[in-house]
Order: sequence, then structure tokens, then C-alpha cells
Amino acid sequence: MSTPEQFLCPGGTIYTVRAGDTLFAIAQRFNTTIQAIINANPGIDPNRLVIGQRICIPGIRPACPGFVYTIQAGDTLFVLAQRYNTTVQAIINANPGIDPNRLVIGQRICIPGIRPACPGFVYTIQAGDTLFVLAQRYNTTVQAIINANPGIDPNRLFIGQQICIPVAPPTPACPGGFNYTIQAGDTLFALAQRFNTTVQAILNANPGLDPNFLVVGRIICIPVAPQPPACPGFMYTIQAGDTLFTLAQRYNTTVQAIINANPGIDPNRLFIGQRICIPVAPQPPICPGFMYTIQAGDTLFALAQRYNTTVQAIINANPGIDPNRLVIGQRICIPVAPQPPTCPGFMYTIQAGDTLFALAQRYNTTVQAIINANPGIDPNRLVIGQRICIPVPRPGQEMGAEAQTVAETQPAAETPPTE
Repeated sequence: MSTPEQFLCPGGTIYTVRAGDTLFAIAQRFNTTIQAIINANPGIDPNRLVIGQRICIPGIRPACPGFVYTIQAGDTLFVLAQRYNTTVQAIINANPGIDPNRLVIGQRICIPGIRPACPGFVYTIQAGDTLFVLAQRYNTTVQAIINANPGIDPNRLFIGQQICIPVAPPTPACPGGFNYTIQAGDTLFALAQRFNTTVQAILNANPGLDPNFLVVGRIICIPVAPQPPACPGFMYTIQAGDTLFTLAQRYNTTVQAIINANPGIDPNRLFIGQRICIPVAPQPPICPGFMYTIQAGDTLFALAQRYNTTVQAIINANPGIDPNRLVIGQRICIPVAPQPPTCPGFMYTIQAGDTLFALAQRYNTTVQAIINANPGIDPNRLVIGQRICIPVPRPGQEMGAEAQTVAETQPAAETPPTE
């Protein structure tokens, strides 16, 4: 036979009030509501419970559609909703009468819903983690993580929170390429240069890859660029200070030829250790003169003057040469100038202080006559040691002697016989 207490508390249990109890705390402890306890205990004064008083705790609500959790220090419904992949409202609905602003340590509540099996693995949030960083690290996407963690707040992750990292779709096959693990300091440009491909090719082979946020340890696909034609020359390793222009000058080719032989090369961003193809320039015609090594201070004009040729002749003999940027050590062809007409006088070596006017005055000729006898001469830039022709427009000491010599060598006219 049921006791009166049991009769008065159908489907429930009798509880003895203890020091510190309140109806709110009791309702929370037994997963019911204050009003339900009041209704089950007519005449009870909720503000004046007496130690030892026996009250009815009404029937237990339906089984928790999840699991029962004991409140710990620092817990809030939001934190719990995030941690267990549910929502604050779902927890409130599963715990009628719960006061979301006054959780009590030791209070037991229902955490509704069992999360779907994680299609990957459970990860514990560490300091500094963000969904973007995790998505990059584990080769998935932020949206995929959000979808696998309903109710997650991507802007408020907390250390110790456990989330599901979904297994990303299998990495697309890397046809004709290979997998590479990102190292500290890597950039897509450096990788493209190192492996003879392009940044765009790497991006195409790695959908979703953020080129500005590579994560150390992430594995990416390095596609093999179409094999360029065999290097029509030799492979060169970039050194400090190299530019395509200096290399073109050094190896007697052109900047454009180097660019054409190295598809995708950035001529403005060479890096030490980079290997590039130096194409062999088409063999120029045999130098119609001799090869000269540029020295400090050389200019094409000075060389033309020194070797009795013209700037244009040197340029023609050295296709692609930049007359304004000669490089010390650069080898160029000094063409032999066409032999000028025989000097109608004598060859003179320019001395310090010489001018064409002074020479014309000294040797009794004219500036124009000297210029005519020395095609290409620059009358304003004579070079010490330069040899020029001083024409002899009238008999002089040298000519007189020569005339005398010539006269002496002529046979004497025969004297008519005398009768």
C-alpha cells in the first residue's frame, strides 16, 4: 500500500530539505521547475524552506535526448552550446525552467542532441587557432568545418573546445607532378621558380589555396610544367647582383632571348640560386678585326677613336650591344676600319694639348683639310696617342726632300749631240 507521501507525490520522489536549499536549486538539481515543485506541494512557501522539511519532487521529465552534464566553474550555456555542437535555445528547451544567467556549479543539465559522427577527427582548439588556419592546415575549407559543427561561432573559438575537422575530399590527383610539403619561408612564386612552373599552375592544381597564407606543413601539388624545349645553350645559377641585362651582355645574347628561353621568368625578381637557361646567341659573323675586353672608363667613341674606326661600325659588329652600358670585362668586336686613302702627308700622334686648329697652324694646313683626311674624326675630342693624318697641301721641308730624292732618281735628259 502506498504511503500518503507517495500518494501525494505520484510519479515523483520525496526530498528532505537541507541547509542552503532553495526551490530554484532543488528544481535545477532534479531537472524540474520551481512551479512544478510548488504545484506538487500546495501551501509551500518557496521563500521559507525549513531544514528537514519533506517535499515532493514531481515526476521526472522525459529522458534527456542527449546526455546529462554537470556544471563546472566558468560554464555558460553559450560555451556549452559551442563545446557540444548545439545551440543555447536547444539547451533551454531541453531544460524547462533553467535560468541561463544563473547556472550553479554542480547543477546537472541535459545537453540535447548527439552530434552526427564526425566525418574526420575531433580536434581540440589551441591558442591562436582560427577556422581559416585549421582549414589550411588540414586541407579543407572553413565552410566544411562550419557544416560539420552546427552552431559553432567561427569568431569565438576557445582553448580546449573540441570541434570536428571533416576529412577533406581526396586531394585531386597530381598528374605528372608531385606532392610538396610547405616549408618556412616558401612562397608560390619561389616554388614556381624552383620547380620550373608558374604560380597560376600551382593555384589551378590546388583549389582553395590562399597564395598569401601558406601554412608550414601543408601538402600541396606541384604540377610539372610542360617541358620547355631543351635549353639552346647552358644552365646558369643566379649570383648576387645578376640582372638579365648583365647576363645578356656577358654571354653575348639579348634579354629577350633569355626571357624566351625561360617561360614565366620574372626579369625583375631574380633570386640567388635560381637556375635559368642562357641561350647561345646565333653565331655572329666572324669579327672583322679583333676581340677587345672592356676596361674601366671605356666608351664606344673612345674605342672608335683609339682604333681608327667609328661608333656605328662597332655597333654593327656587335648586335644587341648597348653603347650606353658597357660592362667591365665585356668582350666586343673592334672591326678593322676600311683602309682610308693613303695619307697625302704623314701620320701624327696626338700629344697633350693638341687641337686640330693648332696642328693646322703648325703644319701650314687647314682644319678642314685634316678632317677630310681623317674620316670620322671628332675635332672636339682628340685622344692622346690617337694617330691622325696631317695632309701636306704644299711643298715643305719633308716634301722638298722627297722631291729632291725623286729628282735624283730620274734619268738625266740626253744632251743633243753637237755638230
